[in-house]
Amino acid sequence: MLIDRNDIDFAQTKLQSVAKDYIVKDDSGYEGLVRAMRYVLHRADLETRNSLLVAALEATSNAIIITDRDTRIEWTNPAFTELTVTVTRKPWTEIR
Repeated sequence: MLIDRNDIDFAQTKLQSVAKDYIVKDDSGYEGLVRAMRYVLHRADLETRNSLLVAALEATSNAIIITDRDTRIEWTNPAFTELTVTVTRKPWTEIR
């Protein structure tokens, strides 16, 4: 959606509830619009790729655990959950 600068407050209120992204019309002209559209398309491509990677990680039979730098668990796949329950007879969230 392309909006005029005078409508920014109104548009932001309406768009934030439904739109993933929006572009505010400014003086950057055609080049700015092309640059913004390339960014939007690139981001959509990354989101699709990330969804595919998550699906692959969730579907694998290998146990996978992702932690942050302080070794706090950020994410596990179903195989990891199944393995820890089988070995410990407790959900991994109860192990500590």
